[in-house]
Order: sequence, then structure tokens, then C-alpha cells
Amino acid sequence: MPYVPEGSQPHAYRGSSRNFAETVAVDPYAKLVVEEVNGAAGEVYQVRRAGPRQDQMMIAASCWSHTRHPDWCCPLPDSPPETLCWTVESIRDHCCNNGISADGVLLYKVFHDLTSFMGPPELEYFHSLFGGYPIDEDALKSTQLYFRVGKHRPGAICHSADYRSDGSEVLLPLVSLLLASRQPMSRTFLNIGAGTCESPDPLYQLLASDAGQGFVGIAVEANQARLKKCVKVMNATPGRVLPVSLTMDPISAAEQLRPHLEKIFGQSPKPWPLDVLVVDVDGVDCLIIEELMRVVRPKVIQLEILAHIPPPFRFSQQWHMDHSPIWDQDYDMETFMPTAGCSLSYALHKFRPFGYHLLQLAMHDAVFVHKSIGRVIERGLRVKFPQDEFQCYRNSTLWLQRPASFVREWFFSRHPSTVLADIWSNISEWNQEIGRGSSPFTLDF
Repeated sequence: MPYVPEGSQPHAYRGSSRNFAETVAVDPYAKLVVEEVNGAAGEVYQVRRAGPRQDQMMIAASCWSHTRHPDWCCPLPDSPPETLCWTVESIRDHCCNNGISADGVLLYKVFHDLTSFMGPPELEYFHSLFGGYPIDEDALKSTQLYFRVGKHRPGAICHSADYRSDGSEVLLPLVSLLLASRQPMSRTFLNIGAGTCESPDPLYQLLASDAGQGFVGIAVEANQARLKKCVKVMNATPGRVLPVSLTMDPISAAEQLRPHLEKIFGQSPKPWPLDVLVVDVDGVDCLIIEELMRVVRPKVIQLEILAHIPPPFRFSQQWHMDHSPIWDQDYDMETFMPTAGCSLSYALHKFRPFGYHLLQLAMHDAVFVHKSIGRVIERGLRVKFPQDEFQCYRNSTLWLQRPASFVREWFFSRHPSTVLADIWSNISEWNQEIGRGSSPFTLDF
């Protein structure tokens, strides 16, 4: 059986385990964590946390309850209140001034601070009741410093900010920056797993814009109906697309695409200067990119990653010579595949030798840029390469195909070795669930 974090349920909190997904901040304290509990007299206590320590806890109480009401707690203009509801005058003034609307309606959602008026025993009691998510910052920092690829503090663009930060709006501003900087461009693209080429396809916004004028590229899609729709969609844009119906084999991907790439680049020396490479095949994405490095050197790479496998774990699905072609034929794009793809750390370690830096995370996509455009990107986007992928990941809100409790336990672990077996057993179980029990994969850190 797979390992299940304490207090959780196996795999899925809602929906089927095969189609579980949630968009959530990796850091549980990215926003204030708020919990509420009712008191004995009808008051509501609100506990806010900015971190797991007791001194990172803020406690407030509702102004009104069964024993506190403005009719007897608030003073009239010429007389004191009927009942002494609070011993602290500033609390009384706050509630009486803010807890009633202009037309005299009681506002039950008005709270007053309690933290600064509580003694150590009371604070400890609330801390025990509302324990925060435990994070050993010293252990995390040690892991981060030892295993990270990037050493510089991430720029504002690096982290996926919220659920709106998807990968469909990344390429247009990036390519526009390169064009404005007079960076030499071939105005070429390769879109593998193009589907219908409609939004939110990462290339659609670029190719449908004025900046897409003169761009020519290849759309690779195994499904004939989707590819036909792609051609129709692209014909309505300034960009030009060459459709290729093909199921990619990572062992021979370069040879599969060579004749199609020659239609664009001719017999010029390789690796060809491709501008943009997008890969989303829900499978051996990283392996395909590695193989394509034999014939192209993209300036920008955007691929879908398995965001629920955090740094520093290097995971990738591998190619099964007998079974993988059958799995590709039976693939249903409406069903999530939590083991189909590669992790951020795997992509970083495989692409770095070819000169690539992590630029940005966008929900479930990662964007890498080649060192040849590094200076332009650094100046234009105020970043310094290589960026610290641990901090970028921690600061992100990501689309996860497994519960956040799993991901946080793995990312915030005392040391990667303490949870490696847990991740391995979960991946093995997920493969069984989706009917790919014999699927090979790699996992290390």
C-alpha cells in the first residue's frame, strides 16, 4: 500500500483518485491561515497564523455574544454602560464604534484583538488547540543549500502567483521582450502535443498577436481530429503552422522530426536555432526534449511538469519499448495521469548541461531560457540566473494532481532520504491505478 500522511485519506479527498487535482499554495503560510471556533457563550474565536510558532499566532474574539450586546455593553452619551463587558477600554471603544452599522444593525463579524492581552498559559492553550503546520526551517535550509541548482533569489516572475498564472500567457511577453531587444530570432516554433492549438495552448496568444507575424513552425499531434482543428485555428492567425500527425518516440524523436524541421531550416548547420519549443504529451516529455537537443537549440522551452513532485526529487516516467506505444494509443486526455511526465528538478538537471536556466513556474508548466538570451532576460525581467528553484517552488501556487498534504510532507521533510521510499511507493501505486503497473520510472535526489 502507498504511504499516506498522518490524518489524511488515501489519494483523493474528492472525486476519483485518477482525476484528483487542486490548485493550492505550496507554503501553508503563504497567506494567513484562519481558523474559527465557537466559545461557550456564543462568542467566536478567530485564530490566524503566519507560521507554526506560538509567536506567529494571532487571536481575536467576536465583539458580540450571548453575554455581550451593545444595549448593555456600550455607554450612552450621558451615562456609563449598564454592564462592564470588557476590562480594557480600548476593546470596548473598538466594538461599540465598529460593531454597529449606521442604521443600528448588529455586525456579528467584527472582532477585537486578544493576543496582546493574553498571558503565557492562555497563549499556550490556544497554541495546543490550533497547532500550525510544522516546518523545520533549519532542516529545509540545509536541504535547499545542498541540493539546489540555482543560487540567486528568484525574481518576481519566477513563482506561479495564483490560479490565474497559467502557462497560456507566458510566451507573448517573453518573445515580445526578445524582439524589442533586437535579439536575433528565427521566428520558429515547435509545438509537440499541440492538441487543437486553441487557448490555453501556450503558443496561441503569441501566434494570434501582431508579434506572431512571420512565425512559422510545426504542430505535432497524434489525434487526427484535433490536428485538423489546429490547422483551422492557426489559419486564422498571423502565424503559419506545418501540421504533423505523429506519436513521439523519445528514442528516435530527433529522427522523427528531422525531415519536417528541414522544411524550415533546410540544410543549415545543427543544432538549428529554434525560438520556442513547447512540449505537453503527458508522458515522457523530458526525454523527448533531451533527444531533440541533438538537432535543435531552442531559446525558450515550456513544458508541463508534475508539480506534485517537489524539489529536490528528480522523477521521470521512462519509455517502455513494448507497452508505451500501446499506452499512447489508449491515452484519454480527459483523464489525469499523476505519473506521466517529469518533475521540476529532473528537468533542471537534464537541461542545465545544454545551457538552460529556470525562468518561471506557471501552475503546472515550467519555462526555461537558454543562456544565449540570459542577459536580455535578466535586464528586462529583473532576474539573476540561476534562480533558486526551491524558493521559487515554495513561493508558488500550483496545480497539483495529489493532495497538498502529500506535497508539503515531501517538500518540508527533514531530509529527502526520509520520504524517498514514501514517494516511490505512491508512484508505484498510482501506476497500478491507471493500468500502467509495469511503467518504468526513475526517482532520486
